[in-house]
Amino acid sequence: MELSEIDLNQLVLFQQLMAERRVSRVAEQLGLSQPAVSNALARLRQRLGDELFVRTPSGMQPTPFAEQLAGPVGQALALIHGGLNQQVQFDAAREQRAVTIGMTDIGEIVFLPRLVQRLAQVAPGLTLNTVRNAAVNLRDDMDAGKVDLAIGLLPQLKAGFFQRRLFNQRYVCLFRQGHVLDKAKLSLADYRAAEHLVVVSAGTGHGQVDGLLRRAGVDRRVRLTV
Repeated sequence: MELSEIDLNQLVLFQQLMAERRVSRVAEQLGLSQPAVSNALARLRQRLGDELFVRTPSGMQPTPFAEQLAGPVGQALALIHGGLNQQVQFDAAREQRAVTIGMTDIGEIVFLPRLVQRLAQVAPGLTLNTVRNAAVNLRDDMDAGKVDLAIGLLPQLKAGFFQRRLFNQRYVCLFRQGHVLDKAKLSLADYRAAEHLVVVSAGTGHGQVDGLLRRAGVDRRVRLTV
């Protein structure tokens, strides 16, 4: 068999399935749907002429051929990964290029002033571009190198992206001073009875709040959405 006949992504999937033994976990780690993982596995089975994994109550169990294949595949993928990720020394003071960051308008207000000031000190050759997370296909553009960094609540970026928590933030309710709800403690009954204005933050994960409220059985009277 020639290497040109094998899709490298299928070997990555094979290695992940050897480790996890569950299609759902592999799909989550690779950022794919479960049907996509199953279809890729079916193509690899056909190409190699072996079942590779057998479904059991305790998960996907590898066949003897898969067990034999696991070592060489793991070594080959590790070698490729190491070759593609050789450490290159980064000298911020000498770097001359543009960096594109995905963020919201609020992110620009919060982060850019201090970031621009800091870069002027340590990396004067870098220039910044920002794009709205909702205005681009963030996952594809980051994969392609068009966007270098994204800041925000971005649940669409799962496996395959290095992530770091910058801070924790809580949600609040806003109302005018003197409003009927302007009191020491807001009860759930008060919250449900009030009329709500909802701010939609497209391209972020903040829309999950409505889903969480619905699953908790909390309905609210939305009078305006902006």
